[in-house]
Amino acid sequence: MEVDNLPSGDKKTTIYDLLQVIPFIQTDPSPNILDFALMSYDDLFSDFDPTDYSKRELSDDFLKELMRRNIEKLPKKITLRFLLPSDIRVPKIEQIIKNRLRHYFHEMLTLTKEQEKNIKREGSMLLAGGFIFLIGVYYVNTVDVGIFPESIKLALEVLFTPFGWFGMWEGLNIIRSARKETRQKKIFEKLSTASIVFADQEEVIKEIITISEEKEKKAVVENGKKN
Repeated sequence: MEVDNLPSGDKKTTIYDLLQVIPFIQTDPSPNILDFALMSYDDLFSDFDPTDYSKRELSDDFLKELMRRNIEKLPKKITLRFLLPSDIRVPKIEQIIKNRLRHYFHEMLTLTKEQEKNIKREGSMLLAGGFIFLIGVYYVNTVDVGIFPESIKLALEVLFTPFGWFGMWEGLNIIRSARKETRQKKIFEKLSTASIVFADQEEVIKEIITISEEKEKKAVVENGKKN
Protein backbone atom coordinates (compact mmCIF):
# COMPACT_ATOMS: atom_id res chain seq x y z
CA MET A 1 0.00 0.00 0.00
CA GLU A 2 1.36 3.42 -0.95
CA VAL A 3 0.46 6.66 0.76
CA ASP A 4 1.15 10.19 -0.45
CA ASN A 5 2.35 13.16 1.62
CA LEU A 6 4.19 11.24 4.34
CA PRO A 7 6.60 13.43 6.28
CA SER A 8 9.55 11.17 5.57
CA GLY A 9 8.78 10.96 1.86
CA ASP A 10 8.53 7.18 2.15
CA LYS A 11 5.76 6.13 -0.25
CA LYS A 12 5.52 2.55 1.11
CA THR A 13 4.84 3.21 4.76
CA THR A 14 1.98 1.05 6.07
CA ILE A 15 -0.16 1.38 9.14
CA TYR A 16 1.92 -1.41 10.68
CA ASP A 17 5.12 0.63 10.22
CA LEU A 18 3.51 3.64 11.88
CA LEU A 19 2.22 1.69 14.85
CA GLN A 20 5.75 0.37 15.44
CA VAL A 21 7.17 3.87 15.91
CA ILE A 22 4.12 5.82 17.12
CA PRO A 23 2.28 4.66 20.26
CA PHE A 24 -1.36 3.73 19.65
CA ILE A 25 -3.31 6.90 18.97
CA GLN A 26 -7.10 6.93 19.04
CA THR A 27 -7.92 8.58 15.73
CA ASP A 28 -11.43 9.51 16.83
CA PRO A 29 -12.23 11.64 19.90
CA SER A 30 -14.43 8.82 21.19
CA PRO A 31 -12.53 5.95 22.89
CA ASN A 32 -15.39 3.67 21.90
CA ILE A 33 -14.07 3.28 18.35
CA LEU A 34 -11.75 0.27 18.27
CA ASP A 35 -9.43 -0.01 15.26
CA PHE A 36 -8.13 -3.29 13.84
CA ALA A 37 -5.51 -3.16 11.07
CA LEU A 38 -5.92 -5.97 8.51
CA MET A 39 -3.91 -6.99 5.47
CA SER A 40 -6.90 -8.90 4.06
CA TYR A 41 -10.36 -10.10 5.08
CA ASP A 42 -8.84 -13.50 5.87
CA ASP A 43 -7.08 -12.01 8.91
CA LEU A 44 -10.42 -12.21 10.73
CA PHE A 45 -10.88 -15.91 10.07
CA SER A 46 -9.25 -19.25 10.85
CA ASP A 47 -6.66 -20.47 8.36
CA PHE A 48 -7.91 -24.03 8.83
CA ASP A 49 -11.53 -23.41 7.83
CA PRO A 50 -12.04 -23.45 4.04
CA THR A 51 -15.73 -22.46 4.11
CA ASP A 52 -17.01 -19.11 2.86
CA TYR A 53 -17.08 -15.99 5.01
CA SER A 54 -20.72 -16.43 6.01
CA LYS A 55 -19.89 -19.61 7.98
CA ARG A 56 -16.14 -19.55 8.58
CA GLU A 57 -14.72 -19.82 12.09
CA LEU A 58 -13.16 -16.63 13.42
CA SER A 59 -9.42 -16.36 13.99
CA ASP A 60 -8.12 -17.14 17.49
CA ASP A 61 -5.79 -14.14 17.21
CA PHE A 62 -8.70 -11.83 16.46
CA LEU A 63 -10.77 -13.21 19.35
CA LYS A 64 -7.83 -12.88 21.76
CA GLU A 65 -7.38 -9.27 20.67
CA LEU A 66 -11.07 -8.59 21.37
CA MET A 67 -10.67 -10.01 24.89
CA ARG A 68 -7.52 -7.91 25.43
CA ARG A 69 -9.20 -4.59 24.63
CA ASN A 70 -11.21 -4.40 27.91
CA ILE A 71 -14.37 -3.77 25.93
CA GLU A 72 -16.59 -4.43 28.95
CA LYS A 73 -15.22 -1.28 30.65
CA LEU A 74 -16.23 1.07 27.86
CA PRO A 75 -19.26 3.15 28.93
CA LYS A 76 -21.16 3.47 25.66
CA LYS A 77 -22.01 1.63 22.48
CA ILE A 78 -18.80 0.70 20.66
CA THR A 79 -17.76 0.66 17.02
CA LEU A 80 -15.41 -1.95 15.55
CA ARG A 81 -13.51 -0.37 12.68
CA PHE A 82 -11.54 -2.67 10.39
CA LEU A 83 -8.82 -0.97 8.35
CA LEU A 84 -7.80 -2.37 4.97
CA PRO A 85 -5.95 -1.12 1.88
CA SER A 86 -8.54 0.62 -0.27
CA ASP A 87 -7.64 -1.34 -3.41
CA ILE A 88 -8.75 -4.70 -1.94
CA ARG A 89 -12.03 -3.60 -0.36
CA VAL A 90 -15.26 -5.19 -1.64
CA PRO A 91 -18.51 -3.83 -0.11
CA LYS A 92 -20.46 -7.03 -0.81
CA ILE A 93 -17.91 -9.15 1.06
CA GLU A 94 -17.82 -6.65 3.92
CA GLN A 95 -21.59 -6.98 4.40
CA ILE A 96 -21.26 -10.77 4.57
CA ILE A 97 -18.50 -10.43 7.18
CA LYS A 98 -20.57 -7.98 9.23
CA ASN A 99 -23.45 -10.46 9.30
CA ARG A 100 -21.08 -13.29 10.29
CA LEU A 101 -19.59 -11.25 13.13
CA ARG A 102 -23.00 -10.19 14.45
CA HIS A 103 -24.24 -13.79 14.36
CA TYR A 104 -21.13 -14.97 16.23
CA PHE A 105 -21.41 -12.25 18.89
CA HIS A 106 -25.09 -13.03 19.55
CA GLU A 107 -24.35 -16.75 19.63
CA MET A 108 -21.53 -16.27 22.15
CA LEU A 109 -23.66 -13.95 24.29
CA THR A 110 -26.30 -16.67 24.62
CA LEU A 111 -23.63 -19.28 25.41
CA THR A 112 -21.80 -17.22 28.04
CA LYS A 113 -25.07 -16.29 29.74
CA GLU A 114 -25.96 -19.98 30.01
CA GLN A 115 -22.49 -20.91 31.26
CA GLU A 116 -22.55 -18.18 33.91
CA LYS A 117 -26.02 -19.26 35.02
CA ASN A 118 -25.02 -22.95 35.29
CA ILE A 119 -21.83 -22.23 37.24
CA LYS A 120 -23.59 -19.94 39.70
CA ARG A 121 -26.40 -22.50 40.13
CA GLU A 122 -23.90 -25.25 40.89
CA GLY A 123 -22.04 -23.05 43.37
CA SER A 124 -25.25 -21.92 45.06
CA MET A 125 -26.44 -25.51 45.49
CA LEU A 126 -23.15 -26.53 47.12
CA LEU A 127 -23.22 -23.44 49.31
CA ALA A 128 -26.78 -24.15 50.43
CA GLY A 129 -26.00 -27.83 50.99
CA GLY A 130 -22.97 -26.99 53.12
CA PHE A 131 -25.02 -24.53 55.15
CA ILE A 132 -27.68 -27.19 55.78
CA PHE A 133 -25.06 -29.67 56.97
CA LEU A 134 -23.63 -27.10 59.41
CA ILE A 135 -27.12 -26.28 60.67
CA GLY A 136 -27.52 -30.02 61.21
CA VAL A 137 -24.35 -30.08 63.32
CA TYR A 138 -25.66 -27.18 65.39
CA TYR A 139 -29.02 -28.91 65.81
CA VAL A 140 -27.68 -32.26 67.02
CA ASN A 141 -25.45 -30.44 69.52
CA THR A 142 -28.28 -28.40 71.01
CA VAL A 143 -31.18 -30.87 71.22
CA ASP A 144 -32.01 -32.86 74.33
CA VAL A 145 -29.67 -35.76 75.01
CA GLY A 146 -32.62 -38.10 75.23
CA ILE A 147 -33.40 -37.66 71.54
CA PHE A 148 -29.86 -38.33 70.31
CA PRO A 149 -27.43 -40.35 72.43
CA GLU A 150 -23.95 -38.84 72.75
CA SER A 151 -22.46 -41.49 70.46
CA ILE A 152 -24.95 -40.64 67.70
CA LYS A 153 -24.41 -36.90 68.14
CA LEU A 154 -20.65 -37.36 67.88
CA ALA A 155 -20.98 -39.53 64.78
CA LEU A 156 -23.29 -37.01 63.09
CA GLU A 157 -20.98 -34.13 63.99
CA VAL A 158 -17.96 -35.96 62.58
CA LEU A 159 -19.93 -36.77 59.40
CA PHE A 160 -21.72 -33.46 58.86
CA THR A 161 -18.97 -30.96 59.72
CA PRO A 162 -16.52 -31.79 56.87
CA PHE A 163 -19.36 -31.93 54.34
CA GLY A 164 -20.70 -28.64 55.63
CA TRP A 165 -17.45 -26.70 55.38
CA PHE A 166 -16.54 -28.34 52.07
CA GLY A 167 -19.89 -27.35 50.57
CA MET A 168 -19.61 -23.78 51.86
CA TRP A 169 -16.05 -23.15 50.64
CA GLU A 170 -16.35 -25.07 47.38
CA GLY A 171 -19.64 -23.35 46.60
CA LEU A 172 -18.07 -19.92 47.16
CA ASN A 173 -15.07 -20.86 45.01
CA ILE A 174 -17.32 -22.02 42.17
CA ILE A 175 -19.38 -18.83 42.33
CA ARG A 176 -16.17 -16.77 42.25
CA SER A 177 -14.93 -18.80 39.28
CA ALA A 178 -17.89 -17.50 37.26
CA ARG A 179 -16.16 -14.10 37.04
CA LYS A 180 -14.53 -15.20 33.77
CA GLU A 181 -17.91 -16.02 32.25
CA THR A 182 -19.38 -12.80 33.68
CA ARG A 183 -16.63 -10.76 32.01
CA GLN A 184 -17.10 -12.57 28.70
CA LYS A 185 -20.85 -12.03 28.93
CA LYS A 186 -20.33 -8.28 29.39
CA ILE A 187 -17.90 -8.24 26.44
CA PHE A 188 -20.35 -10.02 24.13
CA GLU A 189 -23.20 -7.80 25.33
CA LYS A 190 -21.13 -4.87 24.03
CA LEU A 191 -20.12 -6.66 20.84
CA SER A 192 -23.64 -7.86 20.02
CA THR A 193 -24.82 -4.23 19.83
CA ALA A 194 -21.62 -2.80 18.33
CA SER A 195 -21.47 -0.97 15.02
CA ILE A 196 -19.17 -2.68 12.52
CA VAL A 197 -17.52 -0.61 9.81
CA PHE A 198 -14.70 -0.97 7.31
CA ALA A 199 -12.39 1.91 6.38
CA ASP A 200 -9.41 2.69 4.14
CA GLN A 201 -6.04 2.31 5.84
CA GLU A 202 -4.66 5.20 3.82
CA GLU A 203 -7.03 7.69 5.42
CA VAL A 204 -6.30 6.44 8.92
CA ILE A 205 -2.55 6.61 8.32
CA LYS A 206 -2.93 10.28 7.41
CA GLU A 207 -5.00 10.81 10.58
CA ILE A 208 -2.33 9.13 12.71
CA ILE A 209 0.44 11.21 11.16
CA THR A 210 -1.56 14.42 11.63
CA ILE A 211 -2.36 13.65 15.27
CA SER A 212 1.24 12.66 15.94
CA GLU A 213 2.53 15.91 14.43
CA GLU A 214 0.03 17.95 16.44
CA LYS A 215 1.07 16.25 19.68
CA GLU A 216 4.75 16.83 18.90
CA LYS A 217 4.11 20.55 18.20
CA LYS A 218 2.10 20.85 21.42
CA ALA A 219 4.87 19.16 23.39
CA VAL A 220 7.49 21.53 21.90
CA VAL A 221 5.35 24.57 22.80
CA GLU A 222 4.81 23.32 26.37
CA ASN A 223 8.52 22.60 26.80
CA GLY A 224 9.32 26.07 25.48
CA LYS A 225 7.02 27.65 28.07
CA LYS A 226 8.63 25.67 30.89
CA ASN A 227 12.11 26.75 29.78
